[in-house]
Amino acid sequence: MIPKAFALLAFCLACGCGQALLLNSFEADGAVDGLVAHDVVLESARDHATDGERSLKVVFGVTTYPNVWFAAGTAYDTSDWRPYGAIVFDVFNPGEESLELSVRVDDSPEADGRVHCRQTSIAVPSRRPVTVSLAIPDRPLFMRAGPPAAETGDVTGSLASGEIDLAHITAFQFFLYRPSREHTLYFDNVRLVMAPALDRIVDRFGQYTGADWPGKVHDEAELAQRRQAEAAELETAPLPPDRDEYGGWLAGPQLEGTGWFRAEKVNGKWWLVTPTGHLFWSIGIDCVGLDNWGPIKGRQALFTWFPAPDDPLHRYGGADTENVDFFRMNVERKYGDDAFAAWTDVTRKRLKAWGFDTVGNWANWDCYRRLRIPFTAPTGTGGSATFPGAWGQIVDVYAEDWPQVAEKNILGAANAFREDPYCIGYFVDNELPWGNWEGLARYPVVFNALRLTGDRAVKKAFTALLRARYGDIARLNERWGAGFQSWEVFLAQPVDPPNRDSQAVQEDLSFLLADFAERYFSVVSALIHKHAPNQLYLGPRLCVATPEVLAAAAKYCDVISFNIYGRASNLLAFAAHFEHVDRPMIIGEFHFGALDRGMFHPGLGPVPTQEDRGLQYAEYVRTAAQKSWCVGAHWFQYVDEPLTGRFDGENYNIGFLSATDTPYPELVSHAREVNWAVYDLRSK
Repeated sequence: MIPKAFALLAFCLACGCGQALLLNSFEADGAVDGLVAHDVVLESARDHATDGERSLKVVFGVTTYPNVWFAAGTAYDTSDWRPYGAIVFDVFNPGEESLELSVRVDDSPEADGRVHCRQTSIAVPSRRPVTVSLAIPDRPLFMRAGPPAAETGDVTGSLASGEIDLAHITAFQFFLYRPSREHTLYFDNVRLVMAPALDRIVDRFGQYTGADWPGKVHDEAELAQRRQAEAAELETAPLPPDRDEYGGWLAGPQLEGTGWFRAEKVNGKWWLVTPTGHLFWSIGIDCVGLDNWGPIKGRQALFTWFPAPDDPLHRYGGADTENVDFFRMNVERKYGDDAFAAWTDVTRKRLKAWGFDTVGNWANWDCYRRLRIPFTAPTGTGGSATFPGAWGQIVDVYAEDWPQVAEKNILGAANAFREDPYCIGYFVDNELPWGNWEGLARYPVVFNALRLTGDRAVKKAFTALLRARYGDIARLNERWGAGFQSWEVFLAQPVDPPNRDSQAVQEDLSFLLADFAERYFSVVSALIHKHAPNQLYLGPRLCVATPEVLAAAAKYCDVISFNIYGRASNLLAFAAHFEHVDRPMIIGEFHFGALDRGMFHPGLGPVPTQEDRGLQYAEYVRTAAQKSWCVGAHWFQYVDEPLTGRFDGENYNIGFLSATDTPYPELVSHAREVNWAVYDLRSK
């Protein structure tokens, strides 16, 4: 047998990959000893070795962040990865379903998941050995992931966001995020190979030039052919039976029709109810519209073509512009004159035939009006005064002008849609950084507010609340084990509560957070019901919450909203935090993505293939539809994000359509099947 390192190098040279460097093949005695295990069990195994006798078996425990860590100098030799720029490894997943694996590369001991590192998540398919190739470009691409490594693998991707110094790689790691049960993976042949070329990777249709796949567009004539073929298909496409004009369930119970959507509990389950009095479960798609811009300034070399200044398509971007929208160009090419009207007509037919009954958040407002499909309108509160929350800025709800600013912003959406019976209601704000469910992670809003000085409204409010609660500062000092000289000092200086693990301190933290949440939700609820009294306040699309925030949301929201990513099993784990709350709840975002159709990043729900996207969609909706609290689930989003990234770098394969306005048939097929059956599922 040829030694593994030589076999690997020969393979890489044969396939044109150039240089290769084996980091660890796990063949040598003691190869596992140099690894660092955090909530994992490591073993040198004789199972599932790729071309040698041993592999690395990793059993990931049930915790937040189980990982195996490879440190330079102990697990591998070189810290200078500049000649290579891509990490490749073989992996085998013996489980019954694909598994989301995360990979992180650090250039400093100070790396913490946000700085001095790059990371990505991939889907490892079930019960077949695969090679994973992850590129690590030597410069930021301003997109979440770039093209795959030069060594083509079964699973490809890129760790392309964030600054990183490839000359000083200190460690890399494999980890799972919040697994709900133990998982086992076998790793082998961790190596470095050449980085992918970055120039001219995008064609005239906004597609990747480095691969071909079913559904890829090669010329304008194909777009016209696809338009004709889809028009014929949609003309005769059947629609879900037993639906009223709003998508409500005609065969279900007949309730009072009020002319507007409402939420009601029927036979132990929460439902939405259509204006005509029929039960309604909201199956939606977000971001329905033609705007799909992405920045290009300083990255023009990535593209093979831009429209010339005298080309009508130049209004959607050119080499001399800041941004480009290839999706809009493709729609213009495909539908010709009055493309927006033609495209929205096709979109209406698609959504109805596919069984969708709601246009979700972030849609183009003209689409809301033209599609005549029930919709949820987005708005926000705004506010000039903010301070740090859990992962970003949160508005200071005690600021004197905040209610007026919030009213002005909410009024814009209410004025547009308050007379429209197709408007279910309003999502207000999005994924605010409240904090997490448990422990001290519940209280970043309070901690950061207390660290402010006395000129800030939230610090004044929290000081006044504690003063009213305790009276004499000595009583607070006794309870906290602190030594504040006076309430004036407490207000003026940044405060870090001592003994924050104590029950006494945490009761006060909870008290302050509850008041903050009470003020936020009460003000927003009053404004929605003042300016759109016939429509629903659908909450702020929480991505996580705290018990205090959830209690306030349950008190003031007509329907509470959560964005819940991951598979159906993650939905169930997430829901365990709030199933005790007897209120209707709607899922504002979920999705799944794959890397088998020319995209660079699978989004927040990575799966191996387009077929898996459809299967996971169906399982997620089936699971959600059977939960008594759930009144709907909305997919994010209608169209793939730009190949090279939108405004914040996201470039996910998360659409029902590609950038060429081409539906993904596998996803559509599975979605249609479960969407059509949703009322049967819900009524069981």
